[in-house]
Amino acid sequence: MYRTLIFSVVIFLSVLVYAQVDPGKVLDKVSDRYKNLKSINASVSLRTLNKDSDIDETSSIEFIKKGDKFRFSIDKDLEVVSDNKTIWTISPEDKEVTIDVYEEETDEDEINFTNVFTIHEKGFEKYYIEDKVVDGSVKCHLIDLVPEDKEKDFFKIKVLVDVKDHFLKEMRILYKDGTNAIYSIKDFKYNQTISDARFSVSKEDYKDFHFEDLR
Repeated sequence: MYRTLIFSVVIFLSVLVYAQVDPGKVLDKVSDRYKNLKSINASVSLRTLNKDSDIDETSSIEFIKKGDKFRFSIDKDLEVVSDNKTIWTISPEDKEVTIDVYEEETDEDEINFTNVFTIHEKGFEKYYIEDKVVDGSVKCHLIDLVPEDKEKDFFKIKVLVDVKDHFLKEMRILYKDGTNAIYSIKDFKYNQTISDARFSVSKEDYKDFHFEDLR
């Protein structure tokens, strides 16, 4: 009887502790943290899983951002560069660079590199799940985001937030077709000095490439 009583008290206290953590405030700290950074330089692993379709693929993403300018590459197979006016898409395999006018993503619900740290701000119910230690020593908040719009192709986003620094550690998107997209931040540097030249592309950079200008 006493053992049952003690167990019940422990469970109650655990629930009480978790209830005191406001997931909205945690995520607001994340977005405030990122908005105040002068630059971001990150290495991200994207693992795509679907057991029913026998899919288990991992891609490596390199990403830099400075203000409204960004540059990212996926497995060195594709690179996208933008100075917030022009966007260059580079295909090393095809030896081609496509140039177009940059248009900011108008669908606020679409998850991309420009809004990944602020997408939680509207359209989601937020649930604090637990504290969790990842990579052996990093204590994180585990928070579930459930879209209010049930017509979306995903039904939940699970995010891990570093308790100490309020940086995003991992994001898992659970799609209705059984696919899981897991973004894990492997390396993260911020407020480094990054030249504006990194966010533009010239023919001198890719002398053997064909340039297709769609502007």
